[in-house]
Amino acid sequence: MNDPESSCTLRSCAVAAQGFLPDPGLLRDPFVLVNRVDRVQAGSLVAYAHLAGKDGQSTDWQIVEACAQTACLHQRFLRSFGDQVFLLCVDEACIPGPIGLAALAGEAEIAARLTGQSSAAASYVLSLRPAAGRTAEREVHVALTVGHTPYASPEQAGRLGCHYRRIWKCLANAW
Repeated sequence: MNDPESSCTLRSCAVAAQGFLPDPGLLRDPFVLVNRVDRVQAGSLVAYAHLAGKDGQSTDWQIVEACAQTACLHQRFLRSFGDQVFLLCVDEACIPGPIGLAALAGEAEIAARLTGQSSAAASYVLSLRPAAGRTAEREVHVALTVGHTPYASPEQAGRLGCHYRRIWKCLANAW
């Protein structure tokens, strides 16, 4: 696209990863961008995230990471927290320019729609928009694929399954 206020690209996984790597100094501990889960169904999830960088403006990597975390949360829920779930590939990311990123600063709604599912992966289309009655000129869209596989051992399944169930419980009750 030639529009300076929007970059919509289809990239290979390796190129996409290079463009969205965050500055480690900006990461919160623990690194969870999703603040709460609102609605969950078999084919969709609506969550909210607080997006802001050092200068108070959201950044492209935060948008992609919040989308990945939302899709992974949905898959963990669907799989009863019994599988390892991880980002495989960002297929497309339509990220706005500086004005659009500024409009997303603060709380953003993330709507995830499951578009395909196999025995080892799931594809999603996610859209972000400002929450709480704020508006943005453009909605942000991200298409990505997450993988899932059984945990390596029963001990790992118990420990990590419990960890992600606890996170889910906190996010689902954050209202």
